[in-house]
Amino acid sequence: MPIPQIGPDGTRMTVNAHISPAQTVWNLRSALNVAALNCLDPQYVAILPNYSQFLDTNEKALSTANKTVTSEFVERYGQKRVARDEQDLYMTRVYNYFATPPAQDAFCDAALAVSNEALMVNPADLQSFSERSLPVLESVFEDFFQSFEQYRVNLAAWNAEYGPPEPVYATYDDPFGPTQSTLVAGEATSNDGGYSVPGFTVPGSAQSVTTPSANMATSAGAMVTTPPSGLEDGIVTAVDVAPSNAVPIVLPGEEDAAATQSYAPGTYTPMQPSDAAVPAPRFDLDAPLPQEEMTNPQPVTGADEAGTDLPQPEQVEPLLR
Repeated sequence: MPIPQIGPDGTRMTVNAHISPAQTVWNLRSALNVAALNCLDPQYVAILPNYSQFLDTNEKALSTANKTVTSEFVERYGQKRVARDEQDLYMTRVYNYFATPPAQDAFCDAALAVSNEALMVNPADLQSFSERSLPVLESVFEDFFQSFEQYRVNLAAWNAEYGPPEPVYATYDDPFGPTQSTLVAGEATSNDGGYSVPGFTVPGSAQSVTTPSANMATSAGAMVTTPPSGLEDGIVTAVDVAPSNAVPIVLPGEEDAAATQSYAPGTYTPMQPSDAAVPAPRFDLDAPLPQEEMTNPQPVTGADEAGTDLPQPEQVEPLLR
């Protein structure tokens, strides 16, 4: 969530920073309005009647403050329509600010105390009351912002010392079996028979790593396509993914190559398709269709539209038996 920043003068730049006296009165009224709507637990039952009495007692003073705020927006933005839109946008931010969920419990506690005090305020003193009470409500959110910022600092420190390292995955760049086994890890490059990424090395040569392919299976039915087993002291450990019982699967077109190429357990070189033509499938279009038993036929009589005699009931009866 965005946290308001602290300005050069040390003030956190919230909706209540550097506002006019009239806006201070109106924002205090807005805060008590939010409290009356959101603070519904039994211990806050007094906030709503307190707020209602606050509105009645200070009706004229609040109306004057509202008119002054509107004039300030017009003076700032010029056109009345633009000023009204900006004022509505700002007040939406004010209401959302006082409704910040993580701070609601502490806000309701503070709002209850302020609403109780508001009952004893003379309308002539509304301005001074607002100027000392709004900071009380604002301190609730300042405490939350500071604690959240400290949480971020603590979390970063914890992750730096105890958090898991960033994973480095090794994958195979050719899932169908390259002619030479190739292990790539991120932007891996070959280096004298080994494979490396910045800060990591994979010991061993290219011949020590076997690549599974679409033509390789195991008796257990397992096809190993997992990343390396783990990271140890900055080393990416290569995994021998070719089990000793792996056997090639001969696909159409590889029959001749399978007969001439030798295969040793634990290694695999894809067989090259032979030049022999693979016979195309043949279909006899004149072959009779297979006979199927009739089930639950409907006896019909007479002739069809073409004049062909249809089976009579006595002819269908044996089939029903």
